Amino acid sequence: MPNVTKENLKRYFTLYPGIKAGWELDKPEKLPEFHWFISSWLGWNAGTDLWEVINIRKRNDTGTISADYANLFWVPGPLKQGYDIMDYQPEVDGLVFVSKLEWPTKKGRKS
Repeated sequence: MPNVTKENLKRYFTLYPGIKAGWELDKPEKLPEFHWFISSWLGWNAGTDLWEVINIRKRNDTGTISADYANLFWVPGPLKQGYDIMDYQPEVDGLVFVSKLEWPTKKGRKS
């Protein structure tokens, strides 16, 4: 997903067919309980604030040793629910793969 900004994320997720039914920005009380999960080969993190989840992963992935991208998932259920993680993704019924987020490359980074 190019140009990861708050505005572009809002536009993207209101149109994304996999989660459109539960994603009504004008009626947040209708949102089912869910959280975001993002992972790269360097690690993973989860949270309820999409922008924060992306920024944490990007910061952790773009050091001297880096990952070129991360996969973003929409996970039904509360953040504190327990689930297994296999191949860098949660094992949860109803899991939705949302997008592959590519990080910009910098000079001197090694992948």
